[in-house]
Amino acid sequence: MSPHKFPTSSSSRSLSYKEMGELSPRRAARVLVVDDNPDTRMLMRELLGTRGYEVVAVPDAAQAEREIQRELPDLILSDVIMPGKSGYELCREVKDNPATRLIPFVLITGLSDREDKLRGIEAGADDFLSLFFRRNCLPASSRCSSSKSSPTNWKRPSRCCAAWA
Repeated sequence: MSPHKFPTSSSSRSLSYKEMGELSPRRAARVLVVDDNPDTRMLMRELLGTRGYEVVAVPDAAQAEREIQRELPDLILSDVIMPGKSGYELCREVKDNPATRLIPFVLITGLSDREDKLRGIEAGADDFLSLFFRRNCLPASSRCSSSKSSPTNWKRPSRCCAAWA
């Protein structure tokens, strides 16, 4: 057999598509949840984790920054109002950094004022969800690529969310 990881066409036996898929299993999409409320972090972890996402939940922007440096997430869900740096500021920094600018960033908040949503969009947020979303809305908004090389495959949530009302 050749020194390559996968058999080449000159190999005596070629692999089926099924066998090739088994050689390179897909990893779960990694979602970073940033929220100072432990109950919200637990809810997000439960909702997304039961749907196969790898969830990392942190209480503030400083820990989020360390987590992003440690391993890039496929999606960031962040509260807006937190002690220290706000979700707006974290979003702006993520979007201003060439290494992280393509990571989808969703702001989640109890704020409902149109100006607050506009401020989120100006910070570079890809979406803005109400904190009072329905249980089936969060998984829809978190559908993102499980490939780090293609974070732009993230899909917008359906209009079931309170933020779309």
